[in-house]
Amino acid sequence: MGESATFRFTFDGEPLVDAPVEVVPHGTAYRSSRQQIELVTDAEGRVSFAPEMAGPHLLSANVRFEGMVCLPMKWGEFPVFI
Repeated sequence: MGESATFRFTFDGEPLVDAPVEVVPHGTAYRSSRQQIELVTDAEGRVSFAPEMAGPHLLSANVRFEGMVCLPMKWGEFPVFI
């Protein structure tokens, strides 16, 4: 809490550049305000944030790839404990 955390998003080994990332703290999914933080990855696929509360956080990136006929689904939600 209070320290910066950095994460890198990749697809097929390549960084996801300019991908929108949402960070949601634990226990806020069904509240009127989920207290989410919206970030965008940099040229290396990285995002950084300083959590304001302790506990697990859900980081998610929704990305579409133009021109791909079939995209294998690799879906998962992985909490990050801070």
